[in-house]
Amino acid sequence: MNKNLLQQLSDGPHETFIEKFQNSRYEFAGIELYDDPFSSKPIAHRMIASGHQGKVRFKLSDIVGAIEETGAKAIVMLHNHPFSKDFKASRQDIDVTEAVQCALLEIGAQVADH
Repeated sequence: MNKNLLQQLSDGPHETFIEKFQNSRYEFAGIELYDDPFSSKPIAHRMIASGHQGKVRFKLSDIVGAIEETGAKAIVMLHNHPFSKDFKASRQDIDVTEAVQCALLEIGAQVADH
């Protein structure tokens, strides 16, 4: 999956972003960006990586860049499970979320949810 396609998936309204995310055959990682951790409406959303069944890798710098670009104070981390009906967070999901949370605290932002 190339960056051009990731950008295409990021374009458009929030509902379209979520629909594309849920109905994909590929595994994606994305973030929704919020100007306040308690806000219910994202100010932006970004697809940050694509992968294959069971694994997706992303760069922390892509998350930080999106936060700096938008001035967001909180993010919601998203990823799909295209070939699984199990939507529970794995141990790896929890570990990654905790690592991102620690990094974001250094720049005055936080993970609101994953």
